[in-house]
Amino acid sequence: MRLHFFYSLLSIVLMIFTFNAKALDTKVELSLEGDEKAWSVGEIRDFKLTIYPITDVIDEDINNNLMSRDFADIVKISKINKQYFLKTNPQYYIIEASGVLVATPKNSFPKIWDYRGMALGVSFSGINFQDTQVTQQDFIVFDKKIEEEKSFVEYVIYIIVLLIVCLASFYGFHVYNIKQSAKRVLAEKIDLFKNADTREKHEDIYSKKINYEEIFENAEFFKDYLNKINELQYKRSWTHDDDITISDLHNRAKENIIVK
Repeated sequence: MRLHFFYSLLSIVLMIFTFNAKALDTKVELSLEGDEKAWSVGEIRDFKLTIYPITDVIDEDINNNLMSRDFADIVKISKINKQYFLKTNPQYYIIEASGVLVATPKNSFPKIWDYRGMALGVSFSGINFQDTQVTQQDFIVFDKKIEEEKSFVEYVIYIIVLLIVCLASFYGFHVYNIKQSAKRVLAEKIDLFKNADTREKHEDIYSKKINYEEIFENAEFFKDYLNKINELQYKRSWTHDDDITISDLHNRAKENIIVK
């Protein structure tokens, strides 16, 4: 029984040792994109991480690990552009990313990256780190995709607001024109009624009496005026007394016009 326990314990130790040995063999190399090899603190650059040798990689794990903390305590990654294995050597896993340098590596202390419990040594391919003097601050990095989505949403909102403003303006202008047109028609009716001074004009008002009813605050005098015209309109000619009576009723009706 004790011998079986000893062999089990030994197997576990060997597995841990083998796993750690593999972890020690796997390395990460950081290299800059482009010809410029100087990288100053506070500067955003495109770079490449090469992990080798490695075969068991989950893209999402890599992504979450890199985006959740500063890489090797020196780089805050803002965006991961590509993740892939080299076709020519499938033990090389490449990560193309962008980020800001938040600190320079110290030669006296080796840099490591913790991935899935493995402490991977980090090396730098010909990078000239420059510790520039910048005000200490939290580096805020914006995801370009989020900015693009935000810009698109803002553009849509702007279009909708602009459309609403245009429709409201058109509606307001339309209502204003209707009111102005109604005022002009009302003013024309009032002028025609006030200036009626001949039999023809009085009889024309009678023939269009429905159109004139709206201009009176009290239509009783207007009705008396219409009744008298109806009474006289079949006469061949009006007498002087008829003209006076019509004129008097016409004046009484004018006194009750809404807009004087």
